[in-house]
Amino acid sequence: MSVLVVACALLGLLIGPLLRLAVDQIPPRRPLLRRRTSADGAPVALADLVPVRSWRRPAPAATLVPVGSPDDHPDGSRDLVRMSWRAPAIDVATAVVGGALAATIGTDPYLPAALVLGWTTVLVTVIDLDHYRIPDRVVFPALGASVLLLGVVTVAADLPRGAVGALLGALAYAGMLFVMFLISPAGMGFGDVKLALLLGLHLGWVGGVSEVEGDLVVDGLLEAVGFTFVGALVGTFLGIVLGLGYRMVRGRGAAFPFGPALGIGTVVAVLARGPLGA
Repeated sequence: MSVLVVACALLGLLIGPLLRLAVDQIPPRRPLLRRRTSADGAPVALADLVPVRSWRRPAPAATLVPVGSPDDHPDGSRDLVRMSWRAPAIDVATAVVGGALAATIGTDPYLPAALVLGWTTVLVTVIDLDHYRIPDRVVFPALGASVLLLGVVTVAADLPRGAVGALLGALAYAGMLFVMFLISPAGMGFGDVKLALLLGLHLGWVGGVSEVEGDLVVDGLLEAVGFTFVGALVGTFLGIVLGLGYRMVRGRGAAFPFGPALGIGTVVAVLARGPLGA
């Protein structure tokens, strides 16, 4: 187990620089393998992708941070400030998430999909806090990878009802947020609705599938939907708490992106659920 935890943490440390590039390049729709510099467009150097060493680069990706809310700058001309601490923070967070998921889930076949969920949550958190939006270029590839990984487990373990549970979870979570979006578009963005497809897919799978004597079985579709709502409640509670704290610091009228809380709430629910065999 300890070897698996260390391996996933180290893998997270390697993934961190790639997430930093994504943070820097995806929101402005630039090619992923070019980074923002004073010349804006220099190719990515190998040193930019080396963990730890890249923290001391002159302009590492994801350290040039937009200032203020997009609502305050409708023309898109937001100032940038360099925050060099963000490069190590993103890398360390990615490593910690990978190690925590491995320590909790263990050798369950769900682990690779869980890592996709965890590292996508890190990426969504940073981008949403910076730009107040969740790009499709983040959500849909992560959703496709999750469907593929969960599909492999479903076919290998002959669990077609497990796939149904994941689908129900995705539709239930996205449907709930879609209603909230219709009621209050200013408070719930459509990017959150699309993110909920990814989060509900994982919650529905984890809630509806368990391991009994080494074999994966489906507990039930009601369990899948029920666990999805548990994850949604955790994310909503985190969003309320973090939103209140954010507004205390930034001012009463400051907008707060809800996507990071929803993603973190899902990861917390998965960690609390533990191994499928628990």
